[in-house]
Amino acid sequence: MDPSIVGTDSSEKPASTGHDYYLAINPGVVVVGEDLVITRNETETVKSIGELDGGLRVSWHLDLTTADLRLGRYAGFHVLAWAGSMHFQKQVINTYDAEGKQDRVASDLGTRMSGYYSVIAPVFYIGSQSRYDGFRFGIGYGAQSLRLSGNFLFRDEDERVLLFSETSSDRTAFIRNLRETTLLSSGFNLTGGDPISSYLILNLSQPEVLENYGRYIMLRDGFSLRGNNLFLLNYLMRGPVSGKLNLSFEEAYGAISLGRNNLNLTRRAAGTGFIFMSLGTDALCPTKGCVFQASYGLTMFKERELRFALTNFRLSYSFRLVLL
Repeated sequence: MDPSIVGTDSSEKPASTGHDYYLAINPGVVVVGEDLVITRNETETVKSIGELDGGLRVSWHLDLTTADLRLGRYAGFHVLAWAGSMHFQKQVINTYDAEGKQDRVASDLGTRMSGYYSVIAPVFYIGSQSRYDGFRFGIGYGAQSLRLSGNFLFRDEDERVLLFSETSSDRTAFIRNLRETTLLSSGFNLTGGDPISSYLILNLSQPEVLENYGRYIMLRDGFSLRGNNLFLLNYLMRGPVSGKLNLSFEEAYGAISLGRNNLNLTRRAAGTGFIFMSLGTDALCPTKGCVFQASYGLTMFKERELRFALTNFRLSYSFRLVLL
């Protein structure tokens, strides 16, 4: 056999292109901070603003990544997908500090909001040839589907339940007013959001349903005596209106939630954009590739006359588990 032929065969081993997979599954952990701003135009010049603060929390993380479509040695595209949950227990309010200067603080007003979301987005990156080895910087824009359920305050919604309790002729009228106000709320949609909440509110006038709604809210969002909750519970159960309303503890808690501005919605494909910086490494990694990634994103959409702006900061650590 000609030695030159043997040499040619041994030297023509295909080089790795980096495209040895179509989809990578990357589990891990994430530190996430989220804020949700809800605005409503009262007039052409006046807006009501509710700003919910999710704080920082740690959660499990899972993302799916396609192989890179390269535009050159250090740039290209891939598709990134992930999902997560949202929990808001504080609202930002205007107040004054010890020196009398105007200040903004996040405070527990007794309101609660929770939800889930998933994102899929094409990503443009600049940096290392592999996501799992070196630095990358990039931007992405795609679609976010989400579900939100809970309540929040614009200004004086906590006075609504007091007004209904005083002006309603009896218990039946009180519950009817709560039900009708919630169903007509700008952010409430019977076909979206939390289906259990929708069912209970739709049947609120039936026996024991308000009590079951109160129990469900405490189970879903957690029990809280913060903000005006303690005062309102005491007023509804022991105040001047307690005789005609005859509310149990669970019913009173459910009524307080319904007296606020309620959200119950699902958004199928809201536009979302984000920027990110990542470091791929084998250090501190149980597999052959890990990614530390920091990202900041913004999602905006409109529901009736309400406008939503959801911002999130994510610091994630994930490791390459499965290649398909």
